[in-house]
Amino acid sequence: MSSKSIIFNFTRNELIEILTKKGFPPYLGGQIFSWVYTKHELNPDNFTNISKENRKKIGELFDFSPLKVIDSRKSVEEETEKFLLRVKNGYIETVLMKQNDYYTQCVSSQVGCKLGCKFCATGEIGFKGNLSADEIVSQVATVKKATNILPKNLVYMGMGEPLLNYENVLKSIEILSDREGYDFGIRRITISTIGILDNLKKLVNRYPNIGIAISLNAIPEKRTAIIPAERKYPIMDIINFYRENKRIARPTLEYTLMDGINSSKEDAKKLLKLLKNIRCKINLIPYNENPKLPYKTVSEETLNDFIKILFKGDNAVTVRRSKGKDILGGCGQLSGEMYD
Repeated sequence: MSSKSIIFNFTRNELIEILTKKGFPPYLGGQIFSWVYTKHELNPDNFTNISKENRKKIGELFDFSPLKVIDSRKSVEEETEKFLLRVKNGYIETVLMKQNDYYTQCVSSQVGCKLGCKFCATGEIGFKGNLSADEIVSQVATVKKATNILPKNLVYMGMGEPLLNYENVLKSIEILSDREGYDFGIRRITISTIGILDNLKKLVNRYPNIGIAISLNAIPEKRTAIIPAERKYPIMDIINFYRENKRIARPTLEYTLMDGINSSKEDAKKLLKLLKNIRCKINLIPYNENPKLPYKTVSEETLNDFIKILFKGDNAVTVRRSKGKDILGGCGQLSGEMYD
């Protein structure tokens, strides 16, 4: 194994501190950070504003290699591409999606997931381990190298529960949002979670304007059947938190519609009542079917009936038509595998 440190694991300030302690000039860390994240140059031999001697030393200290692409798939419309990447604990997937004239990248935070949501392909494979900060950041660098595309938005909606890998996710956000680097504004980063309240509180305290998407998916009395972690992380704790803290940025509440499970008119009426007096956006997601799971998506008629009821409330209601379903790249379809 290489004794080099992986460059994607360090914030700009950490690079400056590390290199200064090793006797390099204080500005060198900032220069390297700029080459990697602004100029997208991963070969230190090409860091032309750094002396050849220091370039050689930098190359001996740090590994600039992004994650290896094992496989990739493009959707029929070629608006979405899914990448299978090798990490220390196995395999993960990241998805690049075109939306109008810009791109959004969906990144993973864990190999597998320990929450075991019944409708999610990631939960089917179990939990293999947390991704390190560099493995999260490197997903962006890997896709940039493969496609020459830097997305406008980042969503932590890939494999895993981000708030159960809090420290590494937090550090990756610091690196990815640095204005001297990729410069993803905090408002352009969204964290999707089933609702790990303690870590959610810490995150919104640190980054009040970060996007938060709560995987609601069912009213409380039905939620345990599809999200077993409801027993440990009750959705009412999240609902009450947002009801009592109206000054923080409003969350998006994601509701995946599954035929015969959570999509009746009665479900919609109870959901409307549940979300009374909460500032939020409601995002309805017709279920993305997976060959390994028994759940089915809803008809357009059922979807429209559900929407009509929610429109009686005060909150915005949107429908997410997931991209990349034909390559199993939609929400809940990632499993660290590729299917022909």
